[in-house]
Formats: sequence, structure tokens, C-alpha cells
Amino acid sequence: AVEIDARLGSTWVGTEDVQQFAGELLGERDITVHHAAQAGLWVVRGGWNAKSCVANTTEWGTDRASALELLEDALNLRTPTVYDYDDRNIVSPRQTWLIEKNWKGLKDSAGTPVVDQLIELARAGSGYHEYLWPKPSTGKEGQLVAYVMGLQDWR
Repeated sequence: AVEIDARLGSTWVGTEDVQQFAGELLGERDITVHHAAQAGLWVVRGGWNAKSCVANTTEWGTDRASALELLEDALNLRTPTVYDYDDRNIVSPRQTWLIEKNWKGLKDSAGTPVVDQLIELARAGSGYHEYLWPKPSTGKEGQLVAYVMGLQDWR
């Protein structure tokens, strides 16, 4: 027998396999996975049972970042970072020193507001924000384009 390692988001792994993985992980069947190859975009959706199951909100996710959202982030090679509406960092897997601290008023080296602008966009629903940020892998500063989506029930 030969083992094959597959990364989430690998285009050769079919949507049916990812959907089966998500269903087995959460113990639910009402999950759909779509891949728009031309755009390189994965979309993961769950029905009411999948969204509200304990595995989605507690075991593999949290009430702030569900397993379905984290799976979609992983498929799209996005590293999730979560702030609450009080400017406190909740999830930052590659920069753990950020977690549980209040970053209100944080600006990048060019003076661009970072967290305040992210929170403002989240309160408005969603949007993009560009700022300078150190790359976790090198520590060197680079231009970061962040897409922000507010989860309004966190207000």
C-alpha cells in the first residue's frame, strides 16, 4: 500500500472528496463544496444541521470561526485571523503573540491604520484593506491585501 499526502486546496482533489471529508469530519451530510477552477476559488456551504452542529462550532471550530469557514480558508490557502469588535485579536495561527491583545490604534510603518480600518470594514459588512505587514515566514515587511468579512452577530 502506498500513502499519498494531499493538501487541502490541491486542484487534483475533487470536490466530492473534499465534501466527503467535511461530512465525515462534522458528522453531517448537508455540506456542499464547489470549486471554480478558472478563479481558483473554493466555496464551502453547510445547511442548518451542519452549521449548528457541535463539531462545527466547538470540536473543529469555534463560535467565532466555524469549521466550515476554516475549511474554506484552508482550501483557498488563506490564513484566518479573527478580531472581535473590541479590537481584540482572537485567532492568529502564525503570529500567536497577537492573540488576546487589543490592537486599537495600530498603524503600519507608513502610518496606515490597520485594525481600526479592519473593524470599520467588518462593521460595514465587508471590504478590502491594504497595509504593510511583516511576513510571518521572514519577518520582512510587505504589502498585504486583506479581505474582511464581518460576522454581524458578534457585535
